[in-house]
Amino acid sequence: MITNFDFLKNLDHDLYVIAGIAEKLYRDEYFEQCMGQTRRFAENAVKKVLGNRAPYDATFDELINTLKDNSTGNSIEKEFIDDLYFLKKAGNISVHGATVKKDGITALECLRRMFEVAINYAIHVDKTNAALLKLNYDEELLLLGRPKQEQTLKEKYLAAKKILEKQDEQERKTRKSDKIVPKAENLLPKPLKQKKKITKKIKTEKISVPEQKIEKKSAKTKTTVKKSKKQSANIKKKSLKKGKTKNAKQNTGNMPLFLNPIAITLSFIIGAVVLVLIASGLKIL
Repeated sequence: MITNFDFLKNLDHDLYVIAGIAEKLYRDEYFEQCMGQTRRFAENAVKKVLGNRAPYDATFDELINTLKDNSTGNSIEKEFIDDLYFLKKAGNISVHGATVKKDGITALECLRRMFEVAINYAIHVDKTNAALLKLNYDEELLLLGRPKQEQTLKEKYLAAKKILEKQDEQERKTRKSDKIVPKAENLLPKPLKQKKKITKKIKTEKISVPEQKIEKKSAKTKTTVKKSKKQSANIKKKSLKKGKTKNAKQNTGNMPLFLNPIAITLSFIIGAVVLVLIASGLKIL
């Protein structure tokens, strides 16, 4: 099984085995035992770095202090010492703790710190292998025991689906923007917009007449309307009378002689004269 510590396999087999055990314990959710193994790894790494300078039967604290006394103070050595302190503290809590805690977050951090200690140790032993500084701890390799492979068919399908959904959203946005029609005012240039605003102001000033003047004008218009109504009514009456007389004359002119009243009266007068003449003629005889 491939691990994050394969670069130690040919360099230091003992440390490689301890690191592999720590990762396996983490995968099986033995987090406290995992932290204990990371502490064990750090202590053995310090002993190997110090070599003959390490005191016989020295504790972990004494080993770290000896390393600090012999360090040059560069950034790599400081990082190395900080990681050792962290692994010592976490390992002591896990080993000497009275309660069992399934602290996977702290265990994972211990594995990351152990990985940094292993890289610094490998560079200390093999000074030509500086490319190890570019490596990062691979959590997927920790959990699966294999490096990240190509995307599965499901992963490819989900990625393609996301791309299509983004394209659909962009098309919807463009359609909405096409439907929105800009206002005519926005299409006009700036000077024309200003003129339009000025004309609006002038119109509003003309319309805004005092209320008293409006009331007087409305009263005058009402009186004029009443007068015009009366004049039109009188004109209608006169026209009706004239029409009646005209119609009477027309009717009398158009009537036959035996029905005409004037002809009848004349005929009566002539008849009476004739009768008077006839009577006077008879008396003379």
